[in-house]
Amino acid sequence: MKPLIIVIIIFAIFAVIAFLIKQFVIGVARKSPYVEVDSLLTPAELNFFNVLKTVMPDELCIMCKVRLADLIKVNRNLPRSDSQSAFNRIQSKHVDFVICRTDDMSIYCVIELDDRSHNQPARQKRDAFVDDALQGAGIQIIHLPVRRSYNIADLQQRLADVNDEAKSANLAKSDTAEELPKGNKICSQCGAMMVLRTAQKGASAGNQFWGCSNYPKCRNIENY
Repeated sequence: MKPLIIVIIIFAIFAVIAFLIKQFVIGVARKSPYVEVDSLLTPAELNFFNVLKTVMPDELCIMCKVRLADLIKVNRNLPRSDSQSAFNRIQSKHVDFVICRTDDMSIYCVIELDDRSHNQPARQKRDAFVDDALQGAGIQIIHLPVRRSYNIADLQQRLADVNDEAKSANLAKSDTAEELPKGNKICSQCGAMMVLRTAQKGASAGNQFWGCSNYPKCRNIENY
């Protein structure tokens, strides 16, 4: 075999190898940087979720890993800088479980499953903020410790207590609400009349705020 033919064959082999390497590199580069998580819930959360399903009445349903910013929103009347700051504090946080009413998907309550990480100072500070933010928006939150097994009757009672507390809160609001003359204050969300209410719980207890008279269908609140 002539030397020239040998050189051509060797060159062709290297060209093919280079082409294959290039295709492999391009394929790796095009591969998504993301991979699927094994499960939406941790083993402890999944265990609790399966128990929670057994006590959930038909009129309620369970949502998992919900972003805090999907449960509450920033008051429109805040200055722009304060509004952005308030949103930044909720956009990256989420809660474990949200119990919703099946008829209109309104929020019934939030459940946080607390493991040992909730004993850390940073986590406790985060929990305090989330609790205050939810309660300030009129959403009840239940904290339950992680367990290997759960008392069914206790879970049923805790859910029933949420309903009783909601009824009591509505009565308290009715007692402290000051109905306004027509046209004095209109809800920017649904157009219903606003009423002047007094916060009963949380860091804002005793402070007055405007609440929509169409609550709980409309949960809009505005600064007084």
